[in-house]
Amino acid sequence: MVFTQRSLLNVDERILLYLLGHHYEIDNMEAPEEFTTEGIADAVLTDKYNMSYYINKLKTKKYIDGNLAHVNNKKRKQKVYYLTYEGRNKAQKLLEDLKETEISIAGLDEQPVKLKFAEVTNYLIENNVVKDISDLEICKHTNYKRIFDASSINFKLDQFVDFTDDALKHDEFFGRDEEIKTLTRWIDDKNLYQVITVYGIAGIGKTTLVSHLIDNYRGSKHLFWHDFCNWDTVRSLLLRLAEFLSKVGQDKLVRYINFDRPLKQNVILKLLKEEMEDHNIILIFDDFHKAKDKIKDFVTSLIEILNPVNNIKFLILSRYIIPFYDQDKVLIRKSIAELEVEGLDFNSSIKILQKKGFPQNKYRSIYRITAGNPLLLEIFEHNRKSKRYIYEEIFTQLSPAEQKVMEVLSTGRTPVPYHAFFINNEIIPDTIDLLVQKFVIKENSDGNYDTHEFVKEFFYKRLPPIIKTRYHDHFAKFYRARKTPKSDIEAIYHYMKSLQYQDSIDLAIKLSPKITGNGLSEKLLDVLEELPEEEVPLPQWADILILKARLCFTVGDWDSSIRYYQRSIEIGTEVGKDDNVANAYFEVGKILEERNIIEEALKSYEKAWEIYKKLRNKKLVRDSKRGIVRLRMKIRNVFSKLK
Repeated sequence: MVFTQRSLLNVDERILLYLLGHHYEIDNMEAPEEFTTEGIADAVLTDKYNMSYYINKLKTKKYIDGNLAHVNNKKRKQKVYYLTYEGRNKAQKLLEDLKETEISIAGLDEQPVKLKFAEVTNYLIENNVVKDISDLEICKHTNYKRIFDASSINFKLDQFVDFTDDALKHDEFFGRDEEIKTLTRWIDDKNLYQVITVYGIAGIGKTTLVSHLIDNYRGSKHLFWHDFCNWDTVRSLLLRLAEFLSKVGQDKLVRYINFDRPLKQNVILKLLKEEMEDHNIILIFDDFHKAKDKIKDFVTSLIEILNPVNNIKFLILSRYIIPFYDQDKVLIRKSIAELEVEGLDFNSSIKILQKKGFPQNKYRSIYRITAGNPLLLEIFEHNRKSKRYIYEEIFTQLSPAEQKVMEVLSTGRTPVPYHAFFINNEIIPDTIDLLVQKFVIKENSDGNYDTHEFVKEFFYKRLPPIIKTRYHDHFAKFYRARKTPKSDIEAIYHYMKSLQYQDSIDLAIKLSPKITGNGLSEKLLDVLEELPEEEVPLPQWADILILKARLCFTVGDWDSSIRYYQRSIEIGTEVGKDDNVANAYFEVGKILEERNIIEEALKSYEKAWEIYKKLRNKKLVRDSKRGIVRLRMKIRNVFSKLK
């Protein structure tokens, strides 16, 4: 985890201490990899993209110096750094002062304890807080008031992380003995099956089965659960993985992720392997059939790079077998196992029917109709199927108050928070609780409510347009009041669905920096894709195109970014939005320059420059002029080399 508070020692001082503890005189032009910029950044727990600033400061003070040297696993020489004579003296004095500094240890069950810095490591080990910890890590977790927060240490001894908030709560569990035995055997044998696919039709009980299964591994393995939604992206998955790994005590991925630039998959995969390979982990991916192709490709790559690691297991839950791996791996290499979840056996089905109060003489006929499907058993009343079944056996059996809950729930794009149900006192808490008891809706572990998609779709399609608009307007105001990046996206979506397009557009443009800064660019982009062009005035549509282009650039989709900028140029020219047109030309120029398409980039900069001059925007005139000069010099250099 990257701390934002001021630490006991600043980055400069931590660099000096690190180099002092690992001082290395460069001879024969060879040096260890950790003395490069990236290596030092990892060691002192800071962002490598800011390291040049700190390195230059220390070089200016003549505390460190650098040289080109051969580094392990690098083809070319790298710039490596080492302490000067003055730097060693400074670092030695710093270390001596640090050891005598008095630190207060807080965040444990006991009262805060005051110790000298040199005694902190032994205290933490003896009190079973950590296996080991470096002086630099202690500094990072100690604020400028000299208070060490032990609760912020995420790698406590023998403490396994339970990151399964998305898992389904299950008060009761029926049957599935053979499935539990099989899955347990596959997980416990380290040499057998790294990837286990659990598949079956909707409502068959895959999530309930695996939720029950992993109860046996809490406290003995690190557990990660992610329930995929249609709007999930590789970045959103990475953010959850990074948060999970930071709780395990691995912070490299958290520090690497930077929302202002596209992520490099090869670097991400390398970091994931480094941070996972020494830990016993089960990764559960639920509703994997909803994952986009990019996510499936990423998971395939992750499985491949972790293939030699026998202490990591993947559990993939899906309605059907996802073709993200070759079947020969199942049949020949036996690195992947597949388990189809079918209906419950008759005796287990009886337990559900008994609980619902059905007479014994109905058991056989109901079991024959439902084929033991737990969902159908839970919502069954009579012999009906499909939409007619839902209408006659769910809809008509619900009270008006219960129908109102289902209408509100079906309007939500994501699981609905508890307080969002209460529209003008039309719904009371008891109604929600009753629907949970009837298994019509489910409560997730985070307190939000959801139901099966086919039930949700049924109720939403029956809503009159005026009611849909009203509910969406309610959700828009509800989420807007929460003021979090995720809720902001939901507010934008619901303003759009309530036909308040201008509010949706204004909110998207206003909040896009905050949303982008939290790594949610793709989710915002997905919502904006639903905005109907025909409903938006051309001037506002030009603004939306600019926003889409910026979001695409942020997530690394530069081709789409250029297309949106070009379309915004067309519309901006038509409606006279010269500032949009100039900005689009300038941003296209930057992308083309980055791709080394010099002549086209030069044309874009020149067009931007001409418009900026008309607008009398001195700063942007200057910026575009720099781009023009820079590219003309590149072209001139190319021609001189050709001569």
